Amino acid sequence: MKESDYASLQAFLHQGGSLRMLADTDPKDLNILYRYGTQLMNYSDYEGAKRIFYLLMKIDQWNFDYFFSLGTSCQQLGEHEEAIFCFGRSGIINVEDPRSPYYAGKSYHAVGNIDYAVKSYKAAIRVCDCLDEDKWTDIADQSRKALAKLTQEACYDQ
Repeated sequence: MKESDYASLQAFLHQGGSLRMLADTDPKDLNILYRYGTQLMNYSDYEGAKRIFYLLMKIDQWNFDYFFSLGTSCQQLGEHEEAIFCFGRSGIINVEDPRSPYYAGKSYHAVGNIDYAVKSYKAAIRVCDCLDEDKWTDIADQSRKALAKLTQEACYDQ
């Protein structure tokens, strides 16, 4: 690869471009891989799922599902530092989904970073409160319980 081509590629990727855009990859092919990764997770093959989701994330670094699933796989493997990174990235991609801060809070708690676990659970609650949907009631409740446990507050049903 010529130096100028490499510089152009670097500039493209730094501006938010992805390999999926360059390769003109069929989304159906990526979806097949994603479904395979979720099947591996369903059968508790978290290491295999992690490899699939890592590949997908490298192809398209702007896909919420790829980052979130990779984070979930890492969390199941006890790789909480990696999970935190993935949940942070998925949270940036889709700020209206409270699962990212909630699961980040679980990993922060697992590594002993209570301050950031508290912040993550509070963020998940704020996201849930901003949405009119009842879709995230479980995440909000779980975040409140985890927050109450961490801050030694009584947990009251709302």
